[in-house]
Amino acid sequence: MNLKLYLRRPAAAGALLMLLMAWAGPAHRASGAAGDDLGEAAETFRRANEAAMSDPGLSRELYREAALRYAHVIEGSGVRNGKLYTNLGHSYFLAGDYGGAILNYRRALRYLPHNRELLESLAHARSQCIDVFTMEQQARLWRGLCFWHYHFSQAGRLWLFGGAYAGLWLLLALRLFMKQKPRWTTWGMGAGIAICVMTGFSLAIHREAGRRHAAGVITDAEVVPRKGDSYVYDPAFTNSLHSGTEFDLLERREGWVHARFVSGETAWLPDGSVEFVVDDS
Repeated sequence: MNLKLYLRRPAAAGALLMLLMAWAGPAHRASGAAGDDLGEAAETFRRANEAAMSDPGLSRELYREAALRYAHVIEGSGVRNGKLYTNLGHSYFLAGDYGGAILNYRRALRYLPHNRELLESLAHARSQCIDVFTMEQQARLWRGLCFWHYHFSQAGRLWLFGGAYAGLWLLLALRLFMKQKPRWTTWGMGAGIAICVMTGFSLAIHREAGRRHAAGVITDAEVVPRKGDSYVYDPAFTNSLHSGTEFDLLERREGWVHARFVSGETAWLPDGSVEFVVDDS
Protein backbone atom coordinates (compact mmCIF):
# COMPACT_ATOMS: atom_id res chain seq x y z
CA MET A 1 0.00 0.00 0.00
CA ASN A 2 1.42 3.36 -1.05
CA LEU A 3 -0.30 6.37 0.47
CA LYS A 4 1.45 8.59 -2.09
CA LEU A 5 -1.16 7.46 -4.60
CA TYR A 6 -3.82 9.34 -2.68
CA LEU A 7 -1.92 12.62 -2.86
CA ARG A 8 -0.40 12.40 -6.30
CA ARG A 9 -2.87 10.36 -8.34
CA PRO A 10 -6.48 11.22 -7.45
CA ALA A 11 -7.79 8.69 -9.94
CA ALA A 12 -6.27 5.94 -7.81
CA ALA A 13 -7.86 7.18 -4.59
CA GLY A 14 -10.66 4.62 -4.75
CA ALA A 15 -8.22 1.71 -4.78
CA LEU A 16 -6.25 3.24 -1.92
CA LEU A 17 -9.37 3.76 0.14
CA MET A 18 -10.40 0.15 -0.41
CA LEU A 19 -7.03 -0.91 0.99
CA LEU A 20 -7.49 1.35 3.98
CA MET A 21 -10.97 -0.06 4.51
CA ALA A 22 -9.42 -3.52 4.74
CA TRP A 23 -7.27 -2.19 7.57
CA ALA A 24 -10.16 -0.31 9.09
CA GLY A 25 -12.30 -3.36 9.77
CA PRO A 26 -12.99 -4.69 13.27
CA ALA A 27 -9.75 -4.55 15.18
CA HIS A 28 -10.83 -6.87 17.94
CA ARG A 29 -13.84 -8.79 19.13
CA ALA A 30 -15.50 -6.07 21.17
CA SER A 31 -18.86 -6.28 22.86
CA GLY A 32 -21.30 -3.86 24.41
CA ALA A 33 -20.51 -0.14 24.27
CA ALA A 34 -16.97 -0.72 23.02
CA GLY A 35 -18.27 -2.81 20.12
CA ASP A 36 -20.81 -0.13 19.26
CA ASP A 37 -18.11 2.57 19.32
CA LEU A 38 -15.87 0.50 17.07
CA GLY A 39 -18.70 -0.04 14.62
CA GLU A 40 -19.44 3.69 14.58
CA ALA A 41 -15.77 4.47 13.95
CA ALA A 42 -15.61 2.05 11.02
CA GLU A 43 -18.87 3.44 9.62
CA THR A 44 -17.58 7.03 9.88
CA PHE A 45 -14.38 5.99 8.11
CA ARG A 46 -16.48 4.38 5.35
CA ARG A 47 -18.52 7.57 4.93
CA ALA A 48 -15.29 9.58 4.69
CA ASN A 49 -14.08 7.24 1.95
CA GLU A 50 -17.28 7.77 -0.01
CA ALA A 51 -16.99 11.56 0.26
CA ALA A 52 -13.28 11.68 -0.63
CA MET A 53 -13.76 12.30 -4.34
CA SER A 54 -16.92 14.43 -4.33
CA ASP A 55 -16.37 16.58 -1.21
CA PRO A 56 -12.77 16.59 0.13
CA GLY A 57 -13.61 19.09 2.89
CA LEU A 58 -16.40 16.91 4.27
CA SER A 59 -14.19 13.86 3.87
CA ARG A 60 -11.46 15.36 6.05
CA GLU A 61 -13.97 16.27 8.73
CA LEU A 62 -15.27 12.72 8.71
CA TYR A 63 -11.74 11.31 8.95
CA ARG A 64 -11.18 13.54 12.00
CA GLU A 65 -14.41 12.24 13.49
CA ALA A 66 -13.34 8.65 12.77
CA ALA A 67 -10.01 9.34 14.51
CA LEU A 68 -11.82 10.65 17.59
CA ARG A 69 -14.06 7.57 17.62
CA TYR A 70 -11.12 5.15 17.32
CA ALA A 71 -9.32 7.04 20.09
CA HIS A 72 -12.45 6.77 22.24
CA VAL A 73 -12.51 2.99 21.69
CA ILE A 74 -8.89 2.71 22.84
CA GLU A 75 -9.34 4.95 25.86
CA GLY A 76 -12.76 3.63 26.85
CA SER A 77 -12.20 -0.11 26.41
CA GLY A 78 -8.56 -0.31 27.47
CA VAL A 79 -7.91 -2.51 24.42
CA ARG A 80 -4.67 -1.67 22.64
CA ASN A 81 -3.44 -3.53 19.59
CA GLY A 82 -1.72 -2.91 16.30
CA LYS A 83 -4.87 -2.93 14.20
CA LEU A 84 -6.62 -0.28 16.31
CA TYR A 85 -3.60 2.02 16.31
CA THR A 86 -3.16 1.51 12.55
CA ASN A 87 -6.80 2.46 11.94
CA LEU A 88 -6.31 5.53 14.10
CA GLY A 89 -3.13 6.44 12.22
CA HIS A 90 -4.85 6.11 8.83
CA SER A 91 -7.70 8.32 10.01
CA TYR A 92 -5.30 11.02 11.18
CA PHE A 93 -3.24 10.79 7.98
CA LEU A 94 -6.23 11.19 5.68
CA ALA A 95 -7.44 14.09 7.84
CA GLY A 96 -4.10 15.81 7.21
CA ASP A 97 -2.88 15.44 10.80
CA TYR A 98 0.59 13.96 10.26
CA GLY A 99 1.60 14.22 13.91
CA GLY A 100 -1.33 12.05 14.96
CA ALA A 101 -0.60 9.65 12.11
CA ILE A 102 3.09 9.23 12.98
CA LEU A 103 2.34 8.87 16.68
CA ASN A 104 -0.19 6.09 16.15
CA TYR A 105 1.75 4.30 13.40
CA ARG A 106 4.66 4.11 15.85
CA ARG A 107 2.33 2.81 18.55
CA ALA A 108 1.04 0.20 16.10
CA LEU A 109 4.60 -0.90 15.32
CA ARG A 110 5.06 -1.92 18.95
CA TYR A 111 2.54 -4.69 18.20
CA LEU A 112 3.27 -5.23 14.49
CA PRO A 113 7.03 -4.53 14.17
CA HIS A 114 7.51 -6.25 10.79
CA ASN A 115 4.36 -5.15 8.99
CA ARG A 116 5.50 -3.84 5.61
CA GLU A 117 2.40 -1.76 4.86
CA LEU A 118 2.59 -0.15 8.27
CA LEU A 119 6.27 0.70 7.83
CA GLU A 120 5.53 2.22 4.42
CA SER A 121 2.66 4.26 5.87
CA LEU A 122 4.94 5.59 8.60
CA ALA A 123 7.67 6.47 6.10
CA HIS A 124 5.22 8.36 3.90
CA ALA A 125 3.67 10.22 6.83
CA ARG A 126 7.17 11.31 7.84
CA SER A 127 7.84 12.54 4.30
CA GLN A 128 4.90 14.98 4.62
CA CYS A 129 6.35 16.74 7.68
CA ILE A 130 7.64 20.29 7.43
CA ASP A 131 10.60 20.05 9.80
CA VAL A 132 13.73 18.20 8.70
CA PHE A 133 16.54 17.38 11.13
CA THR A 134 19.72 15.85 9.73
CA MET A 135 21.23 13.05 11.77
CA GLU A 136 24.59 14.04 13.20
CA GLN A 137 27.62 12.36 11.60
CA GLN A 138 28.65 10.55 14.77
CA ALA A 139 25.19 8.99 15.06
CA ARG A 140 25.30 7.86 11.41
CA LEU A 141 28.69 6.24 11.99
CA TRP A 142 27.43 4.48 15.11
CA ARG A 143 24.38 3.17 13.24
CA GLY A 144 26.66 1.78 10.52
CA LEU A 145 28.97 0.04 12.97
CA CYS A 146 26.14 -1.34 15.11
CA PHE A 147 23.79 -2.20 12.25
CA TRP A 148 22.22 -5.15 14.07
CA HIS A 149 20.97 -2.83 16.81
CA TYR A 150 19.05 -0.63 14.35
CA HIS A 151 18.10 -3.01 11.54
CA PHE A 152 16.73 -5.87 13.64
CA SER A 153 13.65 -5.49 15.81
CA GLN A 154 13.83 -6.17 19.53
CA ALA A 155 12.07 -9.50 18.96
CA GLY A 156 14.54 -10.37 16.17
CA ARG A 157 17.53 -9.63 18.39
CA LEU A 158 15.99 -11.70 21.16
CA TRP A 159 15.61 -14.64 18.78
CA LEU A 160 19.23 -14.22 17.64
CA PHE A 161 20.41 -14.18 21.23
CA GLY A 162 18.37 -17.27 22.11
CA GLY A 163 19.50 -19.19 19.03
CA ALA A 164 23.17 -18.34 19.56
CA TYR A 165 22.96 -19.21 23.26
CA ALA A 166 21.32 -22.57 22.55
CA GLY A 167 23.81 -23.31 19.76
CA LEU A 168 26.72 -22.45 22.03
CA TRP A 169 25.64 -24.99 24.65
CA LEU A 170 24.94 -27.60 21.96
CA LEU A 171 28.47 -27.26 20.58
CA LEU A 172 29.92 -27.40 24.08
CA ALA A 173 28.01 -30.62 24.76
CA LEU A 174 29.21 -32.13 21.47
CA ARG A 175 32.83 -31.33 22.29
CA LEU A 176 32.51 -33.15 25.61
CA PHE A 177 31.72 -36.39 23.74
CA MET A 178 34.28 -35.94 20.97
CA LYS A 179 37.73 -37.44 21.27
CA GLN A 180 39.04 -34.98 18.71
CA LYS A 181 37.83 -31.40 18.74
CA PRO A 182 37.08 -30.29 15.15
CA ARG A 183 38.08 -26.76 14.34
CA TRP A 184 34.55 -25.91 13.19
CA THR A 185 33.24 -26.41 16.71
CA THR A 186 35.74 -23.86 18.01
CA TRP A 187 34.78 -21.37 15.33
CA GLY A 188 31.11 -22.05 15.98
CA MET A 189 31.48 -21.44 19.71
CA GLY A 190 33.39 -18.24 19.01
CA ALA A 191 30.64 -17.02 16.69
CA GLY A 192 27.99 -17.95 19.26
CA ILE A 193 29.78 -16.02 21.99
CA ALA A 194 30.16 -12.99 19.70
CA ILE A 195 26.47 -13.00 18.73
CA CYS A 196 25.39 -13.42 22.37
CA VAL A 197 27.56 -10.50 23.45
CA MET A 198 26.44 -8.19 20.62
CA THR A 199 22.74 -8.94 20.89
CA GLY A 200 22.83 -9.04 24.70
CA PHE A 201 24.36 -5.57 24.91
CA SER A 202 21.96 -4.36 22.22
CA LEU A 203 18.92 -5.58 24.16
CA ALA A 204 20.24 -4.04 27.39
CA ILE A 205 20.86 -0.70 25.68
CA HIS A 206 17.39 -0.81 24.11
CA ARG A 207 15.78 -1.42 27.50
CA GLU A 208 17.76 1.32 29.23
CA ALA A 209 17.16 3.82 26.43
CA GLY A 210 13.44 3.09 26.52
CA ARG A 211 13.39 3.66 30.27
CA ARG A 212 15.37 6.89 30.19
CA HIS A 213 14.45 8.46 26.87
CA ALA A 214 10.81 8.01 25.90
CA ALA A 215 10.04 8.65 22.23
CA GLY A 216 7.65 11.51 21.54
CA VAL A 217 5.95 13.33 18.67
CA ILE A 218 4.81 16.94 18.37
CA THR A 219 1.04 16.85 17.83
CA ASP A 220 0.23 20.57 17.86
CA ALA A 221 0.10 22.23 14.44
CA GLU A 222 2.92 24.61 15.42
CA VAL A 223 5.00 25.17 18.55
CA VAL A 224 7.89 27.48 19.45
CA PRO A 225 10.79 25.52 20.96
CA ARG A 226 12.41 27.31 23.88
CA LYS A 227 15.90 27.42 25.40
CA GLY A 228 14.43 26.82 28.86
CA ASP A 229 11.33 25.56 30.63
CA SER A 230 9.31 28.78 30.43
CA TYR A 231 7.83 31.12 27.85
CA VAL A 232 10.23 33.83 29.03
CA TYR A 233 13.15 32.00 27.39
CA ASP A 234 14.17 32.82 23.83
CA PRO A 235 13.27 30.48 20.98
CA ALA A 236 15.78 27.65 20.62
CA PHE A 237 15.60 27.71 16.81
CA THR A 238 14.96 30.34 14.18
CA ASN A 239 11.76 28.64 13.03
CA SER A 240 8.87 27.04 14.86
CA LEU A 241 8.41 23.28 14.89
CA HIS A 242 5.38 21.54 13.46
CA SER A 243 3.16 18.52 13.84
CA GLY A 244 4.94 15.22 13.22
CA THR A 245 8.42 16.19 14.43
CA GLU A 246 9.83 13.33 16.52
CA PHE A 247 12.16 13.50 19.50
CA ASP A 248 13.54 11.64 22.51
CA LEU A 249 12.66 12.82 25.99
CA LEU A 250 15.59 13.98 28.12
CA GLU A 251 13.75 15.46 31.09
CA ARG A 252 10.33 16.50 32.35
CA ARG A 253 9.57 19.61 34.38
CA GLU A 254 6.22 21.03 35.35
CA GLY A 255 4.42 21.85 32.10
CA TRP A 256 7.51 21.26 29.93
CA VAL A 257 9.54 18.50 28.28
CA HIS A 258 13.21 18.67 27.30
CA ALA A 259 13.48 17.15 23.82
CA ARG A 260 16.46 15.89 21.83
CA PHE A 261 16.07 15.67 18.07
CA VAL A 262 17.82 13.31 15.66
CA SER A 263 20.36 16.04 14.83
CA GLY A 264 21.50 16.09 18.46
CA GLU A 265 19.97 19.55 19.04
CA THR A 266 17.78 20.06 22.09
CA ALA A 267 14.91 22.35 23.08
CA TRP A 268 12.12 22.70 25.62
CA LEU A 269 8.53 22.12 24.47
CA PRO A 270 5.21 22.70 26.29
CA ASP A 271 4.01 19.28 27.39
CA GLY A 272 0.55 19.94 26.01
CA SER A 273 1.99 20.12 22.49
CA VAL A 274 3.42 16.59 22.46
CA GLU A 275 2.43 12.98 23.02
CA PHE A 276 4.54 9.90 23.70
CA VAL A 277 4.69 6.64 21.77
CA VAL A 278 4.29 4.53 24.89
CA ASP A 279 0.72 5.34 25.77
CA ASP A 280 0.27 4.97 29.53
CA SER A 281 -3.16 6.58 29.67
